[in-house]
Amino acid sequence: MSNTIIFNLEYSFILDPKFTNKDVTTFYETHNGVWRDYTANTSSSTSTSTTMTYKMIDNLYPLHQAAKLINNVQSKICKKNYVRINDPSVTNPLINVCIHGNDSFCNDARHQLLTAYNRVGHKTISLSEAEFMKIDEKFTDEMIRLSQRYEVEIIINNDKSSFNKQQQQVPQGSYYSIHIVGNQDNITLCETSLRIIVDTILNSYTIDCIDMQLSMIPVLGGVDLFNFHQVAKQTKANIYVPDLLPNLFNSNIISNNKDMSIWITAKNIGELLLAKFVINKLVEDQRQLITKRVIISKEKLDSIIMNNQRDLLKIMFKYGVFIQLPSLGELDNCTIIVQGCIRESVYDCTNDINGIVSNCYAMDVISTLNELGMSQIIQNQKTCVLTANQYGLQVTGRSDEFKYVLSQLIGNSMAIKLRLELGVQQREFISGKKNGKLIKILNQVQNVPKINFTSFNEYNFYIDIEATSNLQMISQTLNLMELEMPSEMKFNVPEVFHKSIIGNGGAIIQSIMKKYNVFIKFSSTNTSPNMYSLKRNNNVLIKCPRKNEKNMTLAKYEIDQLVYKCCMNFNTPQPNTITTIYHSIKFQLLKSHYLMLINNNKLGQVNKIESDYQSFINFPTSIEDFNSSNKLLIDMKGSESKVKHCAKQLKKILPNNYEFKVTFNPGKYEDIFITNRQDFENQIIIPFKILLGIEVMVNESPIYNENGSGNHHQFILSYFEENKDGLDKAIVSLTLFLRERGFLITEKREMEFNPLIEPVVSSSPVKLNQSLFNSANTSPLPLKPITNHLQKMSPNKLQYSPTKLPYSPVKQQQLYSPTKQQQQPYSPTKQQPYSPTKSQSYSPIKQPNFHKLVF
Repeated sequence: MSNTIIFNLEYSFILDPKFTNKDVTTFYETHNGVWRDYTANTSSSTSTSTTMTYKMIDNLYPLHQAAKLINNVQSKICKKNYVRINDPSVTNPLINVCIHGNDSFCNDARHQLLTAYNRVGHKTISLSEAEFMKIDEKFTDEMIRLSQRYEVEIIINNDKSSFNKQQQQVPQGSYYSIHIVGNQDNITLCETSLRIIVDTILNSYTIDCIDMQLSMIPVLGGVDLFNFHQVAKQTKANIYVPDLLPNLFNSNIISNNKDMSIWITAKNIGELLLAKFVINKLVEDQRQLITKRVIISKEKLDSIIMNNQRDLLKIMFKYGVFIQLPSLGELDNCTIIVQGCIRESVYDCTNDINGIVSNCYAMDVISTLNELGMSQIIQNQKTCVLTANQYGLQVTGRSDEFKYVLSQLIGNSMAIKLRLELGVQQREFISGKKNGKLIKILNQVQNVPKINFTSFNEYNFYIDIEATSNLQMISQTLNLMELEMPSEMKFNVPEVFHKSIIGNGGAIIQSIMKKYNVFIKFSSTNTSPNMYSLKRNNNVLIKCPRKNEKNMTLAKYEIDQLVYKCCMNFNTPQPNTITTIYHSIKFQLLKSHYLMLINNNKLGQVNKIESDYQSFINFPTSIEDFNSSNKLLIDMKGSESKVKHCAKQLKKILPNNYEFKVTFNPGKYEDIFITNRQDFENQIIIPFKILLGIEVMVNESPIYNENGSGNHHQFILSYFEENKDGLDKAIVSLTLFLRERGFLITEKREMEFNPLIEPVVSSSPVKLNQSLFNSANTSPLPLKPITNHLQKMSPNKLQYSPTKLPYSPVKQQQLYSPTKQQQQPYSPTKQQPYSPTKSQSYSPIKQPNFHKLVF
């Protein structure tokens, strides 16, 4: 049986900047044969034509080569099977692919073409003038080695925007850049390696690495890789993580993802050792991974790999989990693997992935369109795939493009069956009580189409919409179904405020739900495990049909206002309301105490204390919250007795302290502990952290929460009881260091530090009811949200920014984890294949066999 498959691929290309901008000065470039020479005829105003030669890299040439090879083989064996590649044009900037032949040929040809397909792009690394002037033969030799290993070209020039779509004149001044051009996987792999040799050769940084499996890296890094960000801030080191979505386009440069590394560079060896020490502690404390497998149809999987890489990275960073995808066109693998150490995060991640899948629709159509007509229907539709045989057509694609194709097919089709895919937890929501929503939709379309629900797997189910007459109604039915599909928003509200926000008998929250026609659910927050950065899990869900999704933001704003009123203890006297008085205690947290808690992975205890005593601790989420200070005043809120016990319990988990008092000498202090601080860090701070488990804090003026006496410098050694054996060594070492530098120690003693400040109790009780929702009762002050609505974020380069440092030509410390669309890291590898059972198929018409295709 003869089959036809038609689909489009994104076209990408790179032009040599020497031919696009004559103002660019190229200082160095490699020659690995990646560029291809092209000629073009140009005409001038005098009607004379000239021939121009230029260099270009594009992803069309490999496809033509693969198609030529396939067609040559078929012609030799006298088969009528063929592959046709239509070049992009001004009206259709996509590569159009048509495969025609029997089942086996279509499977094999599609696999070969997708394996040959890639995306061409560039990465740019900016250099300072000092770095540029240090480029020598050693650096260029390493650069050539990298370019040959990763099969890319590297250019050094004076234009950082060489490959921007809109060319600009090269600005005056010194702008030096290294550009990497080639296939997407390859430049992604090469970029971080090149950044590392910039650090080590041009900036004379020290380098080391920590070996670990790729799946552990986003789990250890946490949400938005925030843990690595904080390690970089604390240690002033650069941290480079591998590409988290490696080898999507079959680069085959690296064979597996088990032997991966996190690379660390630092200006000083002590900073490097400290960063490695902290990350190794994270590795030691990590729990066993939880694994979930999501089986997806091959067409949808192909579409996700090519069109949703950024979305997958956002999901990975959002939940701190690892997502593994097969390579494009890989046979016998239709599975996405999700791994994480928190069950709720893995579950939410799989739901978000299924949300991407749900945005891809499918349909079976009985139609008599020829090949030309089919190509015209899906031209300019990047995500649509059309499969045809003697029984009809099958189309899959992203919802917006799919609906355009549907509108074109309605006029010349005899029957259409649509298939939507939703999560199983949404089944009752989409159908309504006693199928009320479906009945309402069918009444609006005169009961023309049939709507059926069928199971697919443990995560998703299918909604089938069929029509054999009056086909215009099927498009209207689809639009009505989309309006009823669920939209959700999740965020965190401190659990101590839940009772007041919900109201007596749920009156307040029910009023919000009725006002905005949304569903709101509050839940208890599970106690988080010990972790490096404080994470508050989502415990509020707002859900509504897509037609009302704008109301979710309004409903959340009302909840934010209620939280604000709880914090401020606003009084709105009304009868029959819940009255709650939230007492506030001020708690002084030292920076050394915060560092001890995070470096020993004890922040989970903060969550547990909050839960046990039903209080809210406004605990810092980052070392940056301290700014340039060594202490931070935090709020604790709750009922009078519970918040006091909460504060006492928090005090118990803080480390012990030992204090040095040194005679006041501001000039010498400035010289040794600020201007030339590195010696102190190398001899005292870093060895104490790594070898003794002791944190050292230096204060020009003493920190006291009671009346202190004397004017002196203060050194505080913070330690947990299990590290007390090292205290004597620390005292001796610090004493020797201070005396050698001419400081007079006036006192050494155990320090009694009381972090509790006089409690502040509001005299105004909180009385919450529906009147709080009136515009007259909303606060005119801008709300500083306590709720933490999680939004999808694009990973960026995270910089360490010291508050007071002299100018240095070397770059500041950073965590580097770029995306494929922007910057991306080093040493990605091929995924380990997983062979699932064959995914279920659907067809009112007989379909060609594509079960081995992975997309």
